[in-house]
Amino acid sequence: MNINSHPVINECTSCQMCAAVCSRNAIAIRLNEDGFYRPYVDENICTDCGLCTLVCYKYDNDIKVTSSEDVEKIDVYSAQHVSDTLLEKVTSGGVADVLAKELIDQGFVCVGVTYNEDNHRAEHIMASARLGQYCTLRPGVVIGKKDHEKAIDMPVRVGDNVNFGLAVRVFGKITIGTNVTIGANSVVTKDIPDNAVVGGVPAEIIKIKKYD
Repeated sequence: MNINSHPVINECTSCQMCAAVCSRNAIAIRLNEDGFYRPYVDENICTDCGLCTLVCYKYDNDIKVTSSEDVEKIDVYSAQHVSDTLLEKVTSGGVADVLAKELIDQGFVCVGVTYNEDNHRAEHIMASARLGQYCTLRPGVVIGKKDHEKAIDMPVRVGDNVNFGLAVRVFGKITIGTNVTIGANSVVTKDIPDNAVVGGVPAEIIKIKKYD
């Protein structure tokens, strides 16, 4: 018996515990066609020891599913940020947005999932950048780290009014100034000064905006 055995009690939650406990490394975690991480078993290596199923939520009879009757007994609380400006930019109360930015400022990395409407799939992201106000991020923008850098050591800092074009990539411990425009498909690998228009691979300054 292994992680692919049926019947199952619950749906997979992508916790990846099955791969972590497999002593033969017979389980690989890969994205499925819908963009979600799922376990794949190499049947040529697997010995059907069943250890993966012992740690798997899918086969756990002790998991209690909350019934509609139980839901009525649960106290539910909500919170909303006091900033009207922030509330205009978010789809909820804005509290998670503020907490995530504070954690990133402290050196943490926030992990989440976004849905790519163009590719019709979920995409896992690691947010380690501090964005200013009134920034525009278009589809396909990635803000991450170079392969040799530890995520906790490389916060990207972005000023106010920064316009990211389609599929822009930002890599490394970088500071992007205020009022910057980054052209589509650019790859940013170094600091960008205020009021700059940049583009290319790697991104270079095209011009500096002038204001009277």
